[in-house]
Amino acid sequence: MLAAFALAGCVGVGEERVEVHLADVALLDATLLEQRLRLTLRFQNRGGADLPVDGLAYRIEASGTTIASGVSNQAFTVPRFGEARVDVEATSTLAGVLRQIIDLQRQSGASASNLRYRIYGTASLTPQPMSLGRAGSFSFDTVNEFPLPPAAAMPSR
Repeated sequence: MLAAFALAGCVGVGEERVEVHLADVALLDATLLEQRLRLTLRFQNRGGADLPVDGLAYRIEASGTTIASGVSNQAFTVPRFGEARVDVEATSTLAGVLRQIIDLQRQSGASASNLRYRIYGTASLTPQPMSLGRAGSFSFDTVNEFPLPPAAAMPSR
């Protein structure tokens, strides 16, 4: 029976059970080549067990371009069939932002009303007593959309 508990501690959590959504973005600092952002991530656990997270590595992409990435050693728990919000910091580069501005201009020409973005990464789980000191991890990969502001009305000439 002890072996069964030990193996259960090593089983990964399926990506379909955890979704991650971007809940808020705030600019912390900006230089010519790099921006520091505070992101609020909302983890949604669709599984029947609590997920005690003790670290993250993540990326945010739009149109196939990485627009921000980060790591965090912050500990938090995503309750079973519940949600947890966590504030993390990320870095965005000038090249990624410029590419996104160009893509947004193209989309607005095609009258796109939403921006699709992907947030993906890995979360490390805190070792549990019955897992014989071995911790697991789970990956997450969620595609989201947020509405773009309406294009400014062009004055007629």
